[in-house]
Amino acid sequence: MEHNRIKLISAAVFTALLLTGCGKAKVPDFDKDYKEYLDYAFDGNYSISKPMEQRFDVEDRTEYTWQVMYTGNDGEDRSTRILINRGDDYNKKYIDYDNDWTVADLVARVQGTEVCEEIADQILSKYFTETAETDEHLSLKGDGFTISAHTTSCRLMGADLDMLAEFIKPGSGEKYVGTNLADWANDKYNYIEVFFAILDESKTEELTEKFNEVISDYKAITKDPQTYCFKLEGKDSDDSWVTLASECKVQGKDFDAENFRLSNVAEELGIDTDTYIDPD
Repeated sequence: MEHNRIKLISAAVFTALLLTGCGKAKVPDFDKDYKEYLDYAFDGNYSISKPMEQRFDVEDRTEYTWQVMYTGNDGEDRSTRILINRGDDYNKKYIDYDNDWTVADLVARVQGTEVCEEIADQILSKYFTETAETDEHLSLKGDGFTISAHTTSCRLMGADLDMLAEFIKPGSGEKYVGTNLADWANDKYNYIEVFFAILDESKTEELTEKFNEVISDYKAITKDPQTYCFKLEGKDSDDSWVTLASECKVQGKDFDAENFRLSNVAEELGIDTDTYIDPD
């Protein structure tokens, strides 16, 4: 869905940063090169494995994967991963940017997990007996309906080097430890999209009521101003998906649900998502 589209946009931006050069791209040592920031972000409670490597000779590139273990805010051990694709001819400027972005993305993703868990535990559990999956994004499948949600940090869109540097600055940058829904939602560069999909028409009235209750509870926790989009969707007589109800805002201002997408939200916040690193 929208989550995958954002990934594609990011991939397209990165592809535009490629440059001819020589030699195999340097493999980052995230545990060493970003130790000061990661110690700050996770209060030192994390570990990063050595990278697994998969070579694609036909394309002159290598894929690297790291496993990341960290302690959740609930005290439980958790894991995620870092994945990068490197061409042999990527230039140093791009590589440095990509390394920084990858570390920032790691922290943004685990923040998103924390936010989705709080929504599931504090809000959705009041109205639904089903258990939501919250591994970086939220997914709940019920009888005749589904609910999904994903978080976005606009700091990672485009190629604003100053904003990225602030994100991973030790001592004052973005932190995972202590992440909570209220503080996260009130950061002007963060937003969440929540989708209710009605699969059984007979449940429309019930789910519409619950949809409105969820929005009300969300706003009671997060306050204003903030950026979010809640959409309730169902099928029409032609079996096409249509929006039955919505509430979307950008920094507290009403925003059209059909136009609530990354590029438009970022533009409203003053971020140019079309920028990229100068290959020269």
